[in-house]
Amino acid sequence: MIPEIHTHCVARAMAFGEVTDSVSIVVDILRASTTIITALSNGARAVIPCKSIDEANTMALNFSGTLRGGERQGLPIPGFEYGNSPADYLERPLSQQSVAFTTTNGTGALLRCKEANRIFVGAFLNLSHLALHLRSFERPLHIVCAGTDGKVTGEDILFAGALTRRILDNVRSSPTLNRATVEALRSFDEDKNTPLVQRLQQTEGGRNLIQLGLKADIEFSSQIDSRPVLAEFLPRDNRIVRV
Repeated sequence: MIPEIHTHCVARAMAFGEVTDSVSIVVDILRASTTIITALSNGARAVIPCKSIDEANTMALNFSGTLRGGERQGLPIPGFEYGNSPADYLERPLSQQSVAFTTTNGTGALLRCKEANRIFVGAFLNLSHLALHLRSFERPLHIVCAGTDGKVTGEDILFAGALTRRILDNVRSSPTLNRATVEALRSFDEDKNTPLVQRLQQTEGGRNLIQLGLKADIEFSSQIDSRPVLAEFLPRDNRIVRV
């Protein structure tokens, strides 16, 4: 049973090593974690988190069967096969190809969790599947929200609350919650009857996507349990794989 749940509202504010020996969940709902789950669900062999555009280009050049995906400031990177819109990764089967993936916030959050015992990717698309799997662990759980440019994002906090609620509703003895987790849980519970897509549209991240003409990405990201995929980041291999 999970003894503690800690929420980190912004990954950049988290000290390296803070999640040592924990189970960590990395969250960037709009859109990196949603896109990673989608790519793996459509046959990708692995998603490779890259710090920079140059690193992604190098990966694609040196390893056959590696495509490039990601964004900068919400927009596709020129020359890349994919952007960061999750639905794009369903246009054709990825057929065991890998994706070298770099985004403004999400990939950096993953790399900050390298000292954790296990690292998973969380999205509303795999919410129940992830919560079910987490119940078997007996280590502290850290929910690491990517945020946007070092600022808190409501969509990630909303997911932290939703995941915590799923866990609490299915355990006999409640884990200890840090203050940020209590606040995330309260935020999720207080308006839980409002459709998720509406709640995501009202966040700053949602409003930014609407301004960029990417409203469909919000609708895609709100499809709860549509992709029951367990995605694990393996730091030694620098790969996110389906397990």
